[in-house]
Amino acid sequence: MPLRACNVVDAMHKAIIGPYTKLVVLYGPPGVGKLTVAKELAKITGYKVLHNHLTLDFVTSIFGFGAKERCRLVDKYRIDIVREAVRNRIPGLIMTFVYGNTKGDDGFIKRAAKAVEEEGGSVSFCQLYCSRKALESRAKGVSRKRYKKIMSIKKLDALLSGYDLFSPIKSVESYRIDNTDVKSIDAAKAISEHFDL
Repeated sequence: MPLRACNVVDAMHKAIIGPYTKLVVLYGPPGVGKLTVAKELAKITGYKVLHNHLTLDFVTSIFGFGAKERCRLVDKYRIDIVREAVRNRIPGLIMTFVYGNTKGDDGFIKRAAKAVEEEGGSVSFCQLYCSRKALESRAKGVSRKRYKKIMSIKKLDALLSGYDLFSPIKSVESYRIDNTDVKSIDAAKAISEHFDL
């Protein structure tokens, strides 16, 4: 199959500059500050933010929380969006994610990374974590209501006791930040510097 001009340009771009799209996955438990840090990182880098609640709330509004289709569709839409961002040469994307150390989460991470890398992009992972006391305090934040996030300590406790939300993703290397006492702008700067964004 002959090389088209755009294939040559793509190859030259990757050789000189690197991958077209960089996906930064910010993950951690509910209330850790993923969206807040993502917004600060977006200001520094110009990257777009794919907030996990956008797809979750959209699918849940139709299928509800108990539906088996919910997880499959949420994962599908997130991966489709990420894949299209790379295909359309969006320079960077920051995706927030709650990792529960489950087979489903591990499968999603592998599929998302594969979708990005197959299209010529790259993926970096950053785990945010903080003390339990900080999580409980942040869960009460008014800004969480807009996206129907967990605002109840009882619901947060149920999640924390039902899932392993503090473990790093096993299959990838993660940059880890304890942001218990770190401002979101400082966490974003550290991420930008660490990944050379």
